[in-house]
Parts: sequence; structure tokens; C-alpha cells
Amino acid sequence: MHGQNYKRLVFSRRYIILSLESLIPQLPGGGVENWAMVNPKGELMRRIIIVDDERLITELLRLLLARMIEGCEPVATLSPAEALEIVERSGASLVISDYAMPEMDGLQMIDRLREAGHHMPVLMLTGHHDSSIEQECRSRENVVLQYKPWNNTVLADTVRELLEQAALA
Repeated sequence: MHGQNYKRLVFSRRYIILSLESLIPQLPGGGVENWAMVNPKGELMRRIIIVDDERLITELLRLLLARMIEGCEPVATLSPAEALEIVERSGASLVISDYAMPEMDGLQMIDRLREAGHHMPVLMLTGHHDSSIEQECRSRENVVLQYKPWNNTVLADTVRELLEQAALA
């Protein structure tokens, strides 16, 4: 019985996505896989990319967002390069990024996003209280800085505000 319910759920989700595809014949990027997930109500979910080189941080943020932000699809990665690939392949409504990462820092990742034509909001997280980081974030389009450790309620409120801004853009 459980297996049948799962198959029915998968079939229903596919049906909803395929129904949307038939309503929008020219999908950007060439296919349904480039669209966000659809919730059971048929509403597109907002994809939030979380990138931090610390697995514990990405998992905490993923769980926090899944519980506190209705209609979001949090996707976590440890690599800024992989985050860029995900955005390019699948799109995103919001990116949450650590500032200091070994591969490339969060500001370099933002610059690459903007160069590729992606202008979604970015929430930059850092444990480094440095005025130069604040200035760098302010100098970039659509970037908000918050410090670690964060307050869950404040972080969730900020994410909601940024998602609203993204929806209006």
C-alpha cells in the first residue's frame, strides 16, 4: 500500500509538471528539469541555493528553511562552483552563501552570477566582522549581509523579504 501511494504521488507530481509544460510550450533551457519543483497544490516552489564549505552549516540552513519558509526548495552544496552550475542549470530565487570559502569566496561567486546574467538576491553570511566585507556587499547589486551566528527568526524573516523582492523583479 505504501509503495502504491508513493507511485501515485510521483505520478501526480509528474502530471502537474507536465501540465505546466503544456501550458508553457517554450521552456527556457529546454526542459522541465530546469524548473523548480511543484508542491501538491500545483504551485512552483522557490529554489534557494545554500553554499558553505562547512557541511553542518549547509544542513542546518537547509533544515531551517524547509521548516520555516513555506513553498521553498532548499538545495545545499559545499562548493561555490557547484552552486553556479545549479543556478545555471536549474535557476534559483535566492542564493545564501558563506563569505570565506577555499575554492572562491562568496563575493567572487556573486560576481560570476552577475556576469552570467543572474540577478537574484544573495544573502551573504560571515563570521568575520569586518567593515571591508560590509562595503563590498553594499557595492554589489541585491546583496544582504548577516553575521554568524545568526538568529533563526531574523534569518527566516530576511529570507522571506528577499524572496518577495525576487518575486517582484
